[in-house]
Amino acid sequence: MINRQIKMCYIFIVICSVFFYQCSSDNLAGGGTEDVNTRVVTGKVFNPDGLAASQAQVQLIPAHHDPVRDSNLVILKDTTNDNGEYCFILTDTGEYNAQIVEINTRTRAMTPNENVHYDTTVFPSVVLEKPGKIKVTLSEHTTTDNGYIYIPGTTIYSLLKSDSAYVVLDSVPVNTLSDIVYSTATDVAENTVLRFNVLVRSNETAIVSNPGWAHCRTLILNTSSTGADVAGTVTSFPILVRLTDKNFEFNQAQKNGDDIRFSKQNDTFLAHEIEEWDESKKRAFIWVKVDTVKGDNSEQSILMYWGNKDAAASSSSTAVFDTASGFQGVWHMGQDGNTTAFDATANHFDGTPSGMNAQSLVEGMIGGAQRFDGVSGYISLSGTADSKLDFPQNSNYTLSAWVYTEMIDTTDTTTQYIISKSNRSYNLLLSGYRKWEIYDVEDDIGLQSIYVEPTEKEWKLLTGVCKGDDMHLYVDGVCMDSIREIISGVPHDGSFDVQIGKRSDRNYGYWFGMIDEVCLMNVALSADWIKLSFMNQRKDDKLIVFEE
Repeated sequence: MINRQIKMCYIFIVICSVFFYQCSSDNLAGGGTEDVNTRVVTGKVFNPDGLAASQAQVQLIPAHHDPVRDSNLVILKDTTNDNGEYCFILTDTGEYNAQIVEINTRTRAMTPNENVHYDTTVFPSVVLEKPGKIKVTLSEHTTTDNGYIYIPGTTIYSLLKSDSAYVVLDSVPVNTLSDIVYSTATDVAENTVLRFNVLVRSNETAIVSNPGWAHCRTLILNTSSTGADVAGTVTSFPILVRLTDKNFEFNQAQKNGDDIRFSKQNDTFLAHEIEEWDESKKRAFIWVKVDTVKGDNSEQSILMYWGNKDAAASSSSTAVFDTASGFQGVWHMGQDGNTTAFDATANHFDGTPSGMNAQSLVEGMIGGAQRFDGVSGYISLSGTADSKLDFPQNSNYTLSAWVYTEMIDTTDTTTQYIISKSNRSYNLLLSGYRKWEIYDVEDDIGLQSIYVEPTEKEWKLLTGVCKGDDMHLYVDGVCMDSIREIISGVPHDGSFDVQIGKRSDRNYGYWFGMIDEVCLMNVALSADWIKLSFMNQRKDDKLIVFEE
């Protein structure tokens, strides 16, 4: 069937060429004048049922055509024959669109940006479908009496009114990526691309909001079994967005990503923090606070915007890691070696390094991380002894970090501390028994611990949760143990500052390996929250799908 169609196309091209001088003047650029450089353009149109679409009206329009300013331009027209074929004869080269409509059914199609440079050009065959619409929200820069919104290379446009909040472009052919342009009907055109590559679907309305940003992409938050596989709803969640040259064009954004924005589908902007933006490496790590991530859902989505030269930087770590949501200390660990480890929360429990050097900054799970030598390197969080990090006894809190052990020697019984508030308060560590451990000391109970078998030379997300007398230890988002071992008679002592990489009340227990993304919260996170963190932060992110 396909070969037959191709054969018919070539026969049709030959017929067009042979009877070139018999084509109507409407189909001949230049008013029908003979020209040795004339070119034949042909194509074929099908109905939705797969049959040839006869009597469909076809317009051949230059790809950069402005339907208002170029209204005096003669547009070439043709009507498809019984085989659904159309034919044009041109004297000019360039890019053209074929805009097609079947009057009776009001179905439409378009072949965009096709190059005409050869004696004969065959446009791709198209199928007529019910069109869609594009709703464009207007800003203060576009609400002018002589302004209009249009799709280049088409006859589709809408004039603006001074009191209009939005315009609707109707009868837009589907499955084409259309640019939306604002201009003015004045002597000097004021052309501004409001949005590139808007995808229109049949019988649907595509929304162009926040038109100051030229680019927009939908990020689907897939928590179904095909994605993160998280059943419960999670709130106040900082999702991690990884940008690479495979999903983002860095040259379309401002330097340092200052014009990056995120919003919900209702146009409400979301707080975000750019942890790292490295255009030379073509990568960025951005945290976005989402108020609600629905469980077992593959349709929820947010929008990412970029391409606004006038946008000011709006990255805010304190808005993302909000203390009101339970974040009391967050350290991304991507600082240069032997420099301050800044706390991303409004508490500003910034860390002072000791025994670290320029080589301490290494590649981590999420951007940079810190490597600790197991001998003298650690980070002290001064002023945290009596602070929001001194969690009350028998209270709720969560300790979390990505960790990488350089070596696990079963003969070495030295404990290695990841997060420590002293030997008689809370700790997350690799115990002398060579096991992951979270322990907490309470006056009425004593020392209570949970142990889990560790993994050598592999990044692991450890999350310890205390909820009153209940304790849980998660590894890579999975609860591995919740049965406490208790040593009674050990009194609580929270009078020491929190330290990362060693036991806080002694020069002992130095961590040997890497630590990334340390987080302390005064809430007991749910199992769904913890699993979602791991599924989102792992290298092969299972949560976010970049919609094409």
